[in-house]
Amino acid sequence: LPHLGTAQLKIELEDRTLEYAYRPLEAVFIKLFSQKGISVGSVTRSAATKALSTWVDHGVLKE
Repeated sequence: LPHLGTAQLKIELEDRTLEYAYRPLEAVFIKLFSQKGISVGSVTRSAATKALSTWVDHGVLKE
């Protein structure tokens, strides 16, 4: 979904703060871990894996 632009997010962790422009799907996935009742709608497994990999690469999530 690269045509949807980006979302600027500031994520505060215990040891650091991340501030980047993320793709919308990546932004939605991280919101899933901070709030209940959030839905990503219908996405492919590949797109979901790519979005989650972003957060693993940044050290926010662990595999």
